[in-house]
Amino acid sequence: MWKGESQLGALEIGWHRRTLLLATLAVAGAVASGVVAVQYDQWAMSLALALAIGLPVALVSISTTLERRLVIFFSLLAVADFVKRVVFLAPGQSPWSQYLVMILPTLYYGVAILVPALPRIIATPLSRVEQLALLYLALALAMTWLSPGATLLGRLAASGLLLLPWTMILVAARCGEGALRGVSRALSYWAAVSALYGIWLFFFGPTPVELGWAASAEFSIGAQHLRMAMSGEGVEGVWRVTGLQPDAFTFGLFLLTGLIGTHVLAARGEIDRLAYAALTGLLLLGIVLSLVRTIWVATVLFFVARWVADRTTLLRHPRLVLLGIVLMFLLAPTAAAFLYHRFGYLAAAVPNPLLARALTFGTLEARKDALAMFIDVLPERLLAGLGYGIAPWITGKFGSMLELPPNFAEHNALVEQLWYVGFPGLLLFGVLLYGAFARFARRYAEGNQLERQGSAILAAGVLALFATGLGNGGVFLNYPFFFLLGTIAAEGRQDTGVLSNAETPAARARRRS
Repeated sequence: MWKGESQLGALEIGWHRRTLLLATLAVAGAVASGVVAVQYDQWAMSLALALAIGLPVALVSISTTLERRLVIFFSLLAVADFVKRVVFLAPGQSPWSQYLVMILPTLYYGVAILVPALPRIIATPLSRVEQLALLYLALALAMTWLSPGATLLGRLAASGLLLLPWTMILVAARCGEGALRGVSRALSYWAAVSALYGIWLFFFGPTPVELGWAASAEFSIGAQHLRMAMSGEGVEGVWRVTGLQPDAFTFGLFLLTGLIGTHVLAARGEIDRLAYAALTGLLLLGIVLSLVRTIWVATVLFFVARWVADRTTLLRHPRLVLLGIVLMFLLAPTAAAFLYHRFGYLAAAVPNPLLARALTFGTLEARKDALAMFIDVLPERLLAGLGYGIAPWITGKFGSMLELPPNFAEHNALVEQLWYVGFPGLLLFGVLLYGAFARFARRYAEGNQLERQGSAILAAGVLALFATGLGNGGVFLNYPFFFLLGTIAAEGRQDTGVLSNAETPAARARRRS
């Protein structure tokens, strides 16, 4: 027998053994979940949904490339917050049970993507951006675990939910352009679905899924806002729709990432002009209906930055970009204070409740003092921060042993960074952004016209997503943002979109069939 055929046969046997093992574990998990559901019926719906999603995903992911796993991961990330709401269609479900579904993308990323990619990350040289990301991650972890304030559970949650996404820089850098097409398609597709659902909610009101979710208002800001709107409270009783996401801001932010992905696809010739125009129009409509002004500003900035990158050399000078980022931080609270004091009366004078909500400059009061807060906190956090365990999302769920001032970060990502990782960590974050734009400048200089357009879109996307942090904190520091940074940081690795054990001919044949 030909040696290659025997090797293929052995690989086939190995694949079937893994499938059998996974099927055995799936059955055992289903039995165990059934027992748990009988004993704890408040978790039954969450367990059923977790199995319904997790088992097919696991089977598909057994023998596939890292690129495809990234597409699966970003798809899970897009729908997890909607699926958690489906949990409450069943009566009497525990509010805590929704987190079993929400944690699926994080578990999938760790087990199916990060761990298999570690050998390749270790074996290949790290770019400067990757080195800076690792240094930041080590510093943030040290401060999270050594600083006082957070509970043990809070430290664990912060490490897994807020710091783990930084490793996406390393994963995306190993894929280079290889994963950009698939991830852009996933972001664009799910953003379109989320926009359509958000438009439906805007015109026809909350669905039974949303109404059931409103019962968990103490666990979710979005559910709390829905309940307030249903009772006529809040700003003119208006509910800002959420699409598939947990709140209006995250909805708008996800549509913005989908818009970036759509531009990447159009620049690469993956979609025609009609599809590009339709997707862009749909996503822009969803962004407008989210009624989140920070996202509106960031969307405009994306188009402006894209134009600047294509027609001038400004974004190809990292020092100018870093200076622009600093100026954005300085001007954001000044602009908020100006709008608040000058036009704060407009909302009360406008009869239309939706327009009044869009003109409610009173919410800028919580953002106008970001620079003053930064100056006040800097002497205390000159050497070290308090770690990510003090993040409001973490302390609200897992408690805290430290009392922080109300609105301690003024909804500003850089002030948050100062609290979390101190001035050294904030400086490191700035150097990381500088390194990413230095790499963008080199990519632009070395690439052809197509590569230049793609690089310009990525750079504009990074700036736009960063801008959202100047009005809504560090929510933008998520997997899509770090994927963009990692793709920019990739040092010409066009052939690294597979796991450390490359896709076998047998696996390739199965996939094609």
